[in-house]
Order: sequence, then structure tokens, then C-alpha cells
Amino acid sequence: MINEQATHRSEIFALLWSIAMPGLGHLYLGNKIIGILFMVYTGIFMIFSNLNNCIFYAFAGIFQKANSIFAENPSIFFPAVYSFAIWHAYNYDVIVRKGNSSEYKLTGFFFGLLIGGVPGSSQNFLGTYIFTGLVVGIISGILFHLVEKLIFNHLKKS
Repeated sequence: MINEQATHRSEIFALLWSIAMPGLGHLYLGNKIIGILFMVYTGIFMIFSNLNNCIFYAFAGIFQKANSIFAENPSIFFPAVYSFAIWHAYNYDVIVRKGNSSEYKLTGFFFGLLIGGVPGSSQNFLGTYIFTGLVVGIISGILFHLVEKLIFNHLKKS
């Protein structure tokens, strides 16, 4: 059931909330069950994987400590859940709430983020696994988005 108050919410804000923490975008849109499931999964994952400390040390510039934490406990599948939560919150608004079931948005970008982020986070050429995963994920996300646009433009012309 869609919350009446949530019908005036923005897919951009849902996307931004999901970037902050998977599940927040769904809660913002009124999808409480999926939002809580994503948040519980993320919370449990963060506690047991020690990924928050790894991210903290990476952004503090203490790359050796970040890499040692990540090497002990690789979090290779978290980019997959993270990307899906962001994509789903954005598209939940476009498809389910606004009734435009034929149009998924930014699928290429998030698929590229996943494809680049998972193997990218197993490499260390930018000083730390976290930065490498983010940069490779974002670059591949942009490339996949451009390919998706080319394919859709070609299909429209046909």
C-alpha cells in the first residue's frame, strides 16, 4: 500500500537517501518493509565486516590500516547490495508509484557501478581498496550508461 504523503516525494531525493544508507530512500518513499530490510542488512553487514572502520581510515588517509582491515575481511559483495538499493529506490518511485512500468531509469549506470565496483574493490592501485572500488565503479557506471543510451537511441530509430 502506497502512503498518500509519499506520493509527492522525489525520486532524486530517494536516490540521495539511499546513497547515504541503503533503505533510507525506501523509507522516504513510504516503502517501510523493503527499507527496513535493507537497513537491517546494511547494519548487520557493517558491524560484522568492520567496513566502517575501513572507510574511515581510507578517508583519513591511513591507507595501510584501511587495507589491512579490508584484506582481513573482504566485503566484495556489498557494492552489489548498495547499487541495487539505490537503483531500486529510484526506480520504485518512477515505476510503482508513478505508474510508468515501461521505463526503468539509470539501469546502465547502476549495472556498471556493480560490474566495476565489485572487481575494483579487490584491487589496490589507488592507495586503498575502497577508493579503487569507488572510482572503477563510477567510471564503469558512466560507460555503461552511455552504452545504454546508445542502445535506446538505436532502438528508437529502428
